[in-house]
Amino acid sequence: LSGRMLLALAVAALAATAAQIALGKLNIQSSEVYQWTDTDSVGDLAFINLFFTMMVPLSIVYLVRDNFGPKSLAVLVAVCFVLLMTGFRYRLVFMAFSVTATFLLMREIKVRTAFVLAGTLVALLGSNVIGNTRKYGAGVDLGKIQDLTPIEILQSFGGEVGPLFSFSYVANNPIQQNILADPWVIAIARLVPSFLWKDKPTPDYLYIPLAGFPIDAKVAGVAVPQQVEMLLQFGWLGLPVLAFLYFRMAILLLDRLSRLGREARIASFALVPVFFGFYMPTRGYFFQVLADGLFTFGPLFLMHLFTRRPHSLPAFRRRAA
Repeated sequence: LSGRMLLALAVAALAATAAQIALGKLNIQSSEVYQWTDTDSVGDLAFINLFFTMMVPLSIVYLVRDNFGPKSLAVLVAVCFVLLMTGFRYRLVFMAFSVTATFLLMREIKVRTAFVLAGTLVALLGSNVIGNTRKYGAGVDLGKIQDLTPIEILQSFGGEVGPLFSFSYVANNPIQQNILADPWVIAIARLVPSFLWKDKPTPDYLYIPLAGFPIDAKVAGVAVPQQVEMLLQFGWLGLPVLAFLYFRMAILLLDRLSRLGREARIASFALVPVFFGFYMPTRGYFFQVLADGLFTFGPLFLMHLFTRRPHSLPAFRRRAA
C-alpha cells in the first residue's frame, strides 16, 4: 500500500470539507445563527459530498495500518464528528458497521447472536436519535428529544416508512412502460459535474413511486428502495435477475480487492457486506449507488497504484491451496 497515496486522498477529503464550510453547507463550529444555503444551488457542487463517503474507507485503512492505535482512533473520532455534522446517517452506518467488522476480523473475535441483537438495538436507537435531531450541515439538536423516553425514541422511525409506501405503490399498480436501461445511462451521464453539464438527464422515473402519497412527496426527501427501480426497469422478472447481477458484481469486487495489500483486504471484507447488503437495497437510485461505490472502493485500488504485488492469488486461495 502506498502511504503517499493514502496521505494524498486524506488531503483531498480535508480540502472537500474545507470547501463545504466555505460554501456555507457545513456548520463545523455549531453556530446558532447558521443557515443552510438555498437548495437551488446545492446540486451544482454536489459531487463534493462524495468525499465524505471516501472518508470511510480511508479511516478503515488507517485503523488497520495503526492496529487501532491512539492516532487512528483520534482520526476516527474526528471523521465521525464531520459525518455527524453533515446529517446523513447512512455514512455513519457505514462507519459503525465497517469499524466493528474490521476490529472483529483483526482480533479474530467470533460474532455471536447476543452480540448481533445488542448491536441492532443500539444501532436502531442511535439512528432514530440522529433522525429526530439532525439538521443537514449543522449536526444534531438533542433538545428535540429531551421529553422522549428510550422506548419512544426506538419507535420513532418518522420518514423511514416512506420507502415501504413507495414500494407498495409500485408493486400494486401496473407499470405503464418499463424504463429498461435508463438508470444505467443516467448514472453514467450524471458522473459529469453539474457545473460542466447543467442539462444532463435526470432520473424523472423516481417520481413514479411518489404518486401513491396523498401529498406532494417530491420535496420531502422520500427515498425509494433499489427494488422499486428494478421493478420499473424490467418488472417482476427484474428482481431476481438484477439481484443476481449486482451480487455477482460484489463477488467480483471482493475477488479483485483480495489481490491487494492487507489493509485493503480487511477493509473490503468489512465494507462490501454493508454496501451491497444495506446501502444498495435501501438507499437512493443506481446513480447514487454507482457514485458512492466509486468513492468507497476506488480509494482502495488507488492506494495500490504503481506498487509491486508480492503475489498474484488472493490470500484465501493460497491458504486453500
